[in-house]
Amino acid sequence: MSIFIGLGSCLLCFFLRYQSELRTSGIYTASRLALIQTLLVHAVLVFIYSETFSAFNQLNTRTATAFWLVISGIWIGLGIRSKMFKTKDLYLQLIQIFRFSAFPTVYKFIFWVAILFFIAPLGLLAVYSTPNNYDSNSYHITRILVWLLNQNLDHFPTTHIQQLYHNVFAEYLILQVFLLTGTDQLINVIQFGAMLGSLSVVSLFGKRLGMDYKGQFLIGILLFTLPIGIFESTTTQSDYVACFLFLCFVYGGFQLIDAYTYKNGLFCCVALALGGFTKYPIFFFACPFALYFGLTLLIRQGFKPTAQLLILAVVCMILTFTPFFVRNYSLFHHVLSPPEGSAFLRRKSPAIGIRWHTPFPTW
Repeated sequence: MSIFIGLGSCLLCFFLRYQSELRTSGIYTASRLALIQTLLVHAVLVFIYSETFSAFNQLNTRTATAFWLVISGIWIGLGIRSKMFKTKDLYLQLIQIFRFSAFPTVYKFIFWVAILFFIAPLGLLAVYSTPNNYDSNSYHITRILVWLLNQNLDHFPTTHIQQLYHNVFAEYLILQVFLLTGTDQLINVIQFGAMLGSLSVVSLFGKRLGMDYKGQFLIGILLFTLPIGIFESTTTQSDYVACFLFLCFVYGGFQLIDAYTYKNGLFCCVALALGGFTKYPIFFFACPFALYFGLTLLIRQGFKPTAQLLILAVVCMILTFTPFFVRNYSLFHHVLSPPEGSAFLRRKSPAIGIRWHTPFPTW
């Protein structure tokens, strides 16, 4: 039953953001913005819960349920304040989204075919199937099971040393599903949700480029039909989570250039920090965009606003990575990974017999 509290929190947040975005956008733009904002907000909340309650060795179903009850209560309070529950037009507009009444008949047919024969089956597969690939069961899920056992995120004895120092944010999200369901049945939904969020962001990029609904649909199809994306959308791999957060960073950066606001700046910086916390390569991909955003803002806004944004980005990075780096340093005496020559590197590969005397050097 706890999972319904988490789902309720997501839905309430989505309705709040949708109602807010409707003031300046159409129903399709508002729904996409509401979706990506809801996913990003809940990603931040998962991070806060995980690191906070780990410090007290209280990562368990009881605290997770209580946490999301409080969050849901906050959304309900904000909804009452904004009179969301009294707005009948809001629910009618949500129904209109799936009627596709603004589009020609042929595109209605295409949309429904895409939903019924492609997206819906992947969603059912994500819900119905449990993780069954080697990477999920030997790496991603194993570290989560130890966290559940210890009720914290501390490092633990393992022959798969990468489980300790490789980026962990996608596993935080999966851990949350574990806590709320007590099973691994629904953990593939994390990647599936990240895929939906990524499709929403890239279609919004199309809108920014001046594309009509045909172009926006096409750019979404190009992302959706990537073979590796289809396969990974129903697994516990972290690539789609990283992809979604990276796309949010880029989209937030362009929004920031158009309208320099604290909201856009925070959106951009948080997405970058969590994206890097999911996979370090996100920082390499983000470098040219960050440089472009910084120079553009420096020219248009001046030094002070740009410096404030830089400080905000640094603060987000520090808050995100400090607990993880502290755990790394306490064990490896290095913030990123075991240094070369460390005894830990003898166990860097999960292969059996890595410490046997062989003609090949250890790595």
